Amino acid sequence: MADEEQNGDEGKDSGLLSVTSRKAGVSVEFEKDFGANLEDAEERYGHEVVFSLYNRQAVIACQARVRGVLDKGGSKEDAVKAGTDFVPGVVTRTRTAKDPVAELAKAMHEGKIDASDLEEQLKQRLAELQGG
Repeated sequence: MADEEQNGDEGKDSGLLSVTSRKAGVSVEFEKDFGANLEDAEERYGHEVVFSLYNRQAVIACQARVRGVLDKGGSKEDAVKAGTDFVPGVVTRTRTAKDPVAELAKAMHEGKIDASDLEEQLKQRLAELQGG
């Protein structure tokens, strides 16, 4: 631990995790420690597990970068370049959960949907929540 502090690499414990099941309407929170750093994680779970998780997340992040280029109207060539130039980085979680009802209200306020569209979308969302 002292070596880690001297190197300025105190690591990060996973800490408090929150999980919500929209289907069941239940949320739970619990403490989970996946390790303070890469070496700790490898010691706990093994090199293969740690690399597999890294690889999976790197692929997902790369795909998201390429999808972002395509979603913004970029060319196939630009999308491929974004993928081949992609370098994994530190993930920061800044995205907040979207409120689907607020989004529908905003769409109606902006004139993007009318009352009948709103009613239909609300029925669809309710059916999804009820597992149907």
